Amino acid sequence: MSQFLLDTNIILYLLGGRLAEPLPEGNYYVSVITEMELLSYSDLDKQTEQKIRDFLAQLTLINWLSGNFRYTSI
Repeated sequence: MSQFLLDTNIILYLLGGRLAEPLPEGNYYVSVITEMELLSYSDLDKQTEQKIRDFLAQLTLINWLSGNFRYTSI
């Protein structure tokens, strides 16, 4: 199965329904940096924050700094 590391822009496009094509089937990962970027917008309302958190909970989080990984896949 293919593996993909999603960046901030891809996730924003996906959650906003603006991807030109659906993501291919595979295992998806997100870096802790992307997680921080997604959750740090100054105008982030609670509903959007929860939508982002729910999406991120389905991914494997890669924490490059500590070496800690949360293993799950979408």
